[in-house]
Amino acid sequence: MAGGDEVRCVASGEWLVLATSTKSPAEWGLVAVWERGSGRLHAAPTDDRAEVAWKAGRVLLAARPGEEAYRAVIYDGLACGLAGSVTLLLNEYLLVIAQRRRVGRAWGDDAIRLGVGDIYKAVRFDVLPLRRVRAAEADASWVERRAERRLRRSLRRVLACDGFYFSPTLDLTRPLQDALPDVGSAPRYRTDFVWNHALLTHLTRVSVDDSAERSALLPLSIPLVFGFVDHCTAPCRTVDGASATLHYLLVSRRQRHRAGLRYIDRGADVHGHVANFVETESVLICGRRVASLLQLRGSIPLHWQQQTSMAYKPLAQLLGTAEQHRLAFTRHFQVLHQRYGQPIVAVDLVDQRGHELTLQQAYAAEADACNIPYIAWDFHRQCRGMRYERVQSLVEMLQGQLAAQGLFVYDGGTRRVLQRQVGAVRTNCMDCLDRTNVVQSAIARAALERQWPAVGVAELEAPTAFAARLQHAWADHADALALFYAGSGALKTDTTRVGRRTTAGMALDGWRAARRYVCNTFCDGRRQDAIDLFLGQVRLTPSGIVRQLAVRDRRDRRLGLLVVFCLLACSLTLWGLMHRHIALMAAGVASGVLAYRLARHSGRTLVDTPCLTTLHENDRWHDAANDNTAPGDQNTDL
Repeated sequence: MAGGDEVRCVASGEWLVLATSTKSPAEWGLVAVWERGSGRLHAAPTDDRAEVAWKAGRVLLAARPGEEAYRAVIYDGLACGLAGSVTLLLNEYLLVIAQRRRVGRAWGDDAIRLGVGDIYKAVRFDVLPLRRVRAAEADASWVERRAERRLRRSLRRVLACDGFYFSPTLDLTRPLQDALPDVGSAPRYRTDFVWNHALLTHLTRVSVDDSAERSALLPLSIPLVFGFVDHCTAPCRTVDGASATLHYLLVSRRQRHRAGLRYIDRGADVHGHVANFVETESVLICGRRVASLLQLRGSIPLHWQQQTSMAYKPLAQLLGTAEQHRLAFTRHFQVLHQRYGQPIVAVDLVDQRGHELTLQQAYAAEADACNIPYIAWDFHRQCRGMRYERVQSLVEMLQGQLAAQGLFVYDGGTRRVLQRQVGAVRTNCMDCLDRTNVVQSAIARAALERQWPAVGVAELEAPTAFAARLQHAWADHADALALFYAGSGALKTDTTRVGRRTTAGMALDGWRAARRYVCNTFCDGRRQDAIDLFLGQVRLTPSGIVRQLAVRDRRDRRLGLLVVFCLLACSLTLWGLMHRHIALMAAGVASGVLAYRLARHSGRTLVDTPCLTTLHENDRWHDAANDNTAPGDQNTDL
């Protein structure tokens, strides 16, 4: 799959057709036809029924707007490829990448010489039912039809997220030092970072009966990573005095395991997967030279939770036994050592007081027991009074480890790896967002001093403009990661954008903190259900889904009643004060009392928690204690 507009999807009431472009722009090669009455797939004219389907498919492809045959067409669009398929309660749906935007064009001829090609962002997805809706829902109750519509909305909610990327030639699921030397060979995707892995698996193997048919769809399938990609350029002079263009690429990819939201997934599971685990690469390219630095972030690798409640900041709690913490910790770092080498330097930015202190002490104890390099740096205490320049002291503390780990340096002309990065810095705070973003951006800026000579750059022609563009790229990166995980942009981004705290930045942080509270408390359950559905982690049974969604309906009614009482309390009290109307003020106070009693009586039931039954096995510690399989061994190549 080349990643361009090479797939055409045409649907009528009876058929859904997939075709790929041929040498002639006016001709399309038929790939597959679905019967929309039964949902059966025909990838080749192997029998009489398939012959009829393929003949109908050719007619639809040849039809032009205005012709009689085209009147039956209800969908006709070009796609970049297939993102997979999913079966909900009543129907199966095909997900196509309907629109994409190039984000790697800034590499220009340098990228072509390196053999990297382009990176695209998936801008829009179309969800196509493979069976006619009326046929699929003919025997369903209205409750099941309503549940189906809600599941479709959940699926579209995830597809609308801004952060899906793919490349036709470069394996984005792996760091550059693993992917670049393999450019031109068959890709070996790390399924840990393929967010549509379950959708692609469903698309190509659904059942034994049609697995051979569905294998024909594999060339059209596109693995998607979720994260952030940005680039900026600057004119420079090389060490030999020639003028050149420097390219800076910032790439982050989020792991699909424990892809929970802020207060829903914390810590590590039984396999050592941690919440909000993200790889971030800062890459310099000049001519045919590449130099990159890889950094890691992820939740504290212990078994803990921070259960959502009506409180602004729920308390963090350690769960389980010391043996369970040791199991999660050792398995997590075992995977990191296998993937990235040693040492993995753990930088812990949590507060060394209050409920965060308990986590910090447990983390430090496990690191000491397992001989993991560990640095505890209380970010809020060190930077108290808006002294964010003190982050540089932490970077200076890390200089020795960073120098020992090195960079990945690659010569695209000779296709040789000149240097490999061995080990990485793993940074965390509670959310692995705001404090982590500030520190990672500071480490990346410091690494530029080693990256310049590695790619042969002597000086920049406009260093101030390049530094400002770099700061904005890192701030946009922070916002993108935080928006998905916490429901708002990142805090403290003024430190990243302009290098200091500002009044406008603090005001923006206040707004974003309030937005996070509302989103985490009253919206994250729906968002988490949508993510689990997309990742294939929901157990879909009609009776179970209907029952679980009914629980959410009851919560929504209570929350709606609470909102009404709060609005009445505010409006009636204000109106009574303005007009000195005692009865209105009394009614407002009564409404406030009712709102308070409802909130106190309902308590945590007002919090939006996930209601769909998932396939998670994170809490099966006793069964896993005897399982010696490393988490990294569970991944297979696509």
